[in-house]
Amino acid sequence: MISPLTGRSELDTDALYRIVEHMAAGKVNGIFLLGSTGEWANLPSETRNRLLIHGIRAVNGRFPVFVNITDTAISEVLRKAAEAEGAGARYAVIAPPFYYDMTQSELMRFFELAAEGTGYPACGEPSNGMQRRGVRGCKPVSPPVY
Repeated sequence: MISPLTGRSELDTDALYRIVEHMAAGKVNGIFLLGSTGEWANLPSETRNRLLIHGIRAVNGRFPVFVNITDTAISEVLRKAAEAEGAGARYAVIAPPFYYDMTQSELMRFFELAAEGTGYPACGEPSNGMQRRGVRGCKPVSPPVY
């Protein structure tokens, strides 16, 4: 889902509620907050937090909410997971850490630490960037949720 903004990266909460209502009317099976379409990497943490809280509030339990908790530091992944879970997100999504080259075993350890430290099911899948670095695939940390 896009992250509607006003001015300088501030959340447009009215637009957010309208977008969620439009999606609900279209009978979506779930929404993904803070994904790449929502420009998660470029939003200030306060805006991300407001989007998380208001997005889940707007959904009001009508369908699952997936939240991106990607970060390069496992401590930040776990903090974001706790925030998402506390706000009521059903699933957390973690992309492989960006910026760092990681081996297959390092990547798997990253996902294992994330899975051990959260209440969410987890599965690591390689991104295009990982494939370019020679990491061709990885086994699920726990059964994937599709």
